Amino acid sequence: MSDASRARLQQLFDQAIALHQRGALAEAERFYRQVIAAAPASAPARHMLGVLRAQQGLVAEGTELIGQALQIAPQDASAWVNYGNVLGVSGRLQEALAAYGRALKIGPRADAARNRGDLHLQMHRFEEAIADYSLALHLAPDDLEALNNRGNAYRALRRFPEALADYDRALSLKPDLAETLTNRGAVLAAMGRAREALDGIDRALALRPDLAAAHNNRGFALRELGRLDEALAACDRALALEPGNADALSNRGKILFESDRIAEGCEAYARAAELMFRAPAPPSGADMPHKTRHDAEQRRYLSELSGLSELAG
Repeated sequence: MSDASRARLQQLFDQAIALHQRGALAEAERFYRQVIAAAPASAPARHMLGVLRAQQGLVAEGTELIGQALQIAPQDASAWVNYGNVLGVSGRLQEALAAYGRALKIGPRADAARNRGDLHLQMHRFEEAIADYSLALHLAPDDLEALNNRGNAYRALRRFPEALADYDRALSLKPDLAETLTNRGAVLAAMGRAREALDGIDRALALRPDLAAAHNNRGFALRELGRLDEALAACDRALALEPGNADALSNRGKILFESDRIAEGCEAYARAAELMFRAPAPPSGADMPHKTRHDAEQRRYLSELSGLSELAG
């Protein structure tokens, strides 16, 4: 390929990246496909087209494209991370874990460690999640997501002082994290500090009135204080926002039992059990690990790609 042709392909790729970064996915797709048509061995273009197609909801096609890119460039750690992301979205959790492991073998990466921790958290492998988040935080000490989610893993293991320390560290870096404030409130309530818990949870609700986990955790704290009517109202608000919130249903059941409303309590527990045993879920207040929150991560990655050379692989 001549230097002029390479320069033209680089220009097309850079245009695709710029469009992708702005969210103009259809236009970006057209440029990626032009690069691939001219240079079929272009691993970066296949990789990023795969990311784009997954963002468009075509996860199977995105997975296939990123897999093709990795066959061309198996040492591309970023592609392995994105491969893990799309595999996780597809529910192929063991393969996703392996993909993150491949990225980490190529070199230490906070995103690979954090994302693998998210999967372990989703799978209720809390000790493994803590180890992954600890690696991520060793590499990026101010990673707010890793701090919050390691706190969630500690909380699931009832290691409350360690969870509280992680939440406090995250909030010292960014005080307006509503999810972390409500997670911290849940820990304080579990430690017998319900009044203090309410203060933090109410701060979370001032930031995010629609945060179901905060309403549920507020209900838990109010129950600890014996304020059962207010606690039940808080759980009902959580369920109005998220009817399938198993934690809120379970909490509601406890409150109803303590209010001598046994039949209603049994019904709430039965619904909670049905949801809990249907599929594993992260602790209340935790982010779902592989939803399109990865778009922010992709935007950061895209911003670094402009000027990428060796398009022909």
